[in-house]
Amino acid sequence: MTKNKAASVTLDSTALATFPKPAMVIDSTGRVVAANEAAGGICEAMDQGQIPGINAAVGRALASRRSQSDVIMVPGTLGPMLYDVNVLPNTDGCALVLAKDVTLESNLRATLVESRQRYKDLVEISTDFAWELGDDGSFVFVSPRGALGHSADHLVGRKPADFITEQAGDDGLLPFVSEMPVEEAEVWMRRADGTVACLLVSSSPLLDADGRCRGSRGVCRDVTKERERDAALARANNRERLLNYIVRTIRDVVDPTDILGIAAKATARALGAAGCQIFRHDASQFIPAATFGKVSVAQSLLRQMPDAEIFEGVVDGRPALGSITRHHHDVNGSIVLWREAEDLPWGEDERAMLDDVANQIGIANEQIANHERILLLSRTDALTGLFNRRAFFEELARRFSRLARDRRPAALIYVDLDNF
Repeated sequence: MTKNKAASVTLDSTALATFPKPAMVIDSTGRVVAANEAAGGICEAMDQGQIPGINAAVGRALASRRSQSDVIMVPGTLGPMLYDVNVLPNTDGCALVLAKDVTLESNLRATLVESRQRYKDLVEISTDFAWELGDDGSFVFVSPRGALGHSADHLVGRKPADFITEQAGDDGLLPFVSEMPVEEAEVWMRRADGTVACLLVSSSPLLDADGRCRGSRGVCRDVTKERERDAALARANNRERLLNYIVRTIRDVVDPTDILGIAAKATARALGAAGCQIFRHDASQFIPAATFGKVSVAQSLLRQMPDAEIFEGVVDGRPALGSITRHHHDVNGSIVLWREAEDLPWGEDERAMLDDVANQIGIANEQIANHERILLLSRTDALTGLFNRRAFFEELARRFSRLARDRRPAALIYVDLDNF
C-alpha cells in the first residue's frame, strides 16, 4: 500500500560501499555526494562531462518524485560500456543512482540479432530451401521463396508424401521421418508443373527433453540439372562405346564383300535389335545387301527414305527403325533395324546411335562400290567392255570345271574380228 506521508530515508555508508555494482548519491546540482568503488569510472566520466544523461535522469526523478530508468554509455579503455541506470529520489534533495553493466548482454544481443539476420538473408537468397516438420509430419516452415514452383504458403501444412515420386528401391520419406541425422539423401519430388525434380536432402530430427522425436528440420538442394547432365554424359559414353565396337568390327574385316554382313550383325547386337538389314542404292531403288536376324519386308519403310534421314514405323506388328546412308551428301544406301512387338519402343538414344552407324555404313557402301569398280576395271577392256585375256581364261577355266562336274555338253564359239 502506498503511503502519502513523506518519509526521509538515510542510507548507511557501509551499505553503499559494499553494494557490488556501481552506486552513487547525487544532489540536485549534479554533484556526486557519495559513491562506492565500483562507480569510480562513472564518476570520472561525469566529472569530464561525458555522460550528461545521468544528471538529466536525476533532475527528472527529483522533479517528478518518481524513479527513473535510463541507459548510459561510459567511455572505457577497452571500448564504450553500457549501463542500465535506476534513479531513486529522496526527500533530502538527493537521489540514489544504481547502475548495472549490461555491455556483455548488449553485445551478445546485437551479435545474436546480426547472426539471425545473416542466416535469414542466406536462407532467403539461397536456391536451396530450408524446411521444418511438426509433430504431425507436415511442413510448419518453408523458406520464403518456396520450392519446386510451389509457394511457401502452399507447402506449409502439407506433408512431404504429397510431393514425393516413388522410385524403385528408394524410400523418399526417409530423410523427413528419420530419427537420425541424414546427409544428402536423394529424393525425387514433383514440381508445381507436374515434372519431377531430384533433390539432395540433409536433415536432423528435433528432440524434446525426453529424447522423443517431435519433427525434423533440414535443407533441400535441387540437383536435377546435374543428374540430367550425368545421365546424358553416360548415354553419350555408351553410344561412343557401342559405335567404337561397330567401327572396330568393320575395320577388322579383310574381304570388302563381308563388311556389310558383319556390320549388320554388330549393329543389331549393339542396339538390342532382333534383326538388321542393310541396303545399297542403285539408280532409283534400294537393293538388299546384308541381313542378320529376324527381319520383315521393309518396302513400306524404304518408300519413306528419300523424305527423312531417320524414320520408323510398324510393319507386321514389329517396330522398325531406319536411316538412309550417305557419302559426300549422296544417298548410297540405308539400314533398317527390327524389334519384336513385345520389346521396348525405339528411344532417342537408339535414334542418335543409328545416325552415327549410318555414317559408317555410308562409308562402307562407298568402299564396296569402289572395290567393285576396281575389280571390273581389272577384268574388262575399257573400250569394249569385254573380258580381258586374264579374265577370259579365268572364266573359261571356271566354266569348264562346272561343265565337267555337271557332265553337261557345251560349245565354244570363237569370233575373230579383222582390223579391230
